[in-house]
Amino acid sequence: ERTERYQLGGVMRRLLRGHNYYEGQLGFTRNTELDLNLRSLVGGGVGRYFVRSNRAEWLGGVGLAYNHENFQGEDPIDSMELLLGTQFSIFSYDFPETDIGGSLVVLPSLTKSGRYRSEADLHANYEFVDDLYFELRMYGSYDSEPPGEDLSSSDYGFVTSLGYKF
Repeated sequence: ERTERYQLGGVMRRLLRGHNYYEGQLGFTRNTELDLNLRSLVGGGVGRYFVRSNRAEWLGGVGLAYNHENFQGEDPIDSMELLLGTQFSIFSYDFPETDIGGSLVVLPSLTKSGRYRSEADLHANYEFVDDLYFELRMYGSYDSEPPGEDLSSSDYGFVTSLGYKF
C-alpha cells in the first residue's frame, strides 16, 4: 500500500552569550501511514551548543510547543507539549564535502497525561562530483497514544536521494 510523508519546517536560532541560544520553530507534517492529515506546530525554547567548531556541532535544548493535529476520521486535537531535543552534525568542507548528522526530539504532552511523541532522523551526504551529492537518510516517528484505536503509532523509513547544490 502506498504511503506519503511530507514535512515542511523552519527553525530560527539566535546565539546568546557563550554557547547558549534561543530559538523559534514552525512545522507542518502530513503522514498517511499515521492517518495524519496535518500537524501544525509552533514553538520556542532555549538551548546550548555542547560542541561548536569548524568540523562538528552538537546542541541540545528545551522549550514549549503548541500543536494542532487533524487525524483522518477523528476530531482535531489541540495540545501543549514540552519540547526536548538534541542535534549533531560532523562535516567537512573540503572535496569531497561530507555531512553526517542526526536529531532526536521528544515531545511529552502537557495536555494529555501519558502521551508523548518522538521524531528521529539520521543522514549522511557525500559529494561525489563537484556539487553533486548522494544522500542516505533514515527517519522515525512515534506516538505513544494515537487518537484512534485503529491508527498506527509509528512510521519509519529509509530514503536515498541525489541532489545538486548551487
